[in-house]
Amino acid sequence: MYYTLIAIIHSAMLSYLDRVDKSLMLFLNFDGSPCMDLFWYQYSRMPAWILLMIVLVMSMIYYHPGKTKDKVLMIVFIALLITACDQISSGLIKPWVARLRPSHCPEIEHFLHYVNDYKGGQYGFVSSHAANMVAIVTFLCCTFRDKRTRISVILFAVLMCYSRIYLGVHYPGDILCGAVIGFILAYYGYKLLKNKLGLYTTDICPKAINYTLYLTWAGLLWWALMHTNI
Repeated sequence: MYYTLIAIIHSAMLSYLDRVDKSLMLFLNFDGSPCMDLFWYQYSRMPAWILLMIVLVMSMIYYHPGKTKDKVLMIVFIALLITACDQISSGLIKPWVARLRPSHCPEIEHFLHYVNDYKGGQYGFVSSHAANMVAIVTFLCCTFRDKRTRISVILFAVLMCYSRIYLGVHYPGDILCGAVIGFILAYYGYKLLKNKLGLYTTDICPKAINYTLYLTWAGLLWWALMHTNI
């Protein structure tokens, strides 16, 4: 009797959360404009951020006060962190939970707005985009204490997460849970391995990171404006 009651409550809670998630999805996903479509589509694609990722790595190496060995270990940690986020989210949780993306859900798929017919793979829980980006941003915030830098990179992650909702391929719940995974892995990994791997914290403002981020935002917006009539 006790276990049956727990199962009923558990099922009711999941059903309620699913309804809330779908309602939020329908509210946050909308047909903006051709300009917005292009902006969010390109924002969500990793090629747009290759330059930023290169600058991030170079800046972290440049400001690292340790020896070459410590710098190499830091880069290895970042690579392993991203790999762990990707494998846990896409390789483990998605096939295990097997929750359909909103773009493949018969209940709401026809009410959503899509861009360039992009609908993603079959399963979407959790978002690997959210896990990876939040992990990177969390690591950056642990490394650079400069307030402007933290605000900039957090905004970068928030916009990346929203782009997945705008494109209709992730529920807000997919994003939230992916972000939690990325944060936990990055934050506690940093705290536990900081001394062993030669990780560091600095008050320096990494201007190259901020300027590259601002220029990429401006470039994406300009590109979207130039290729549409709004």
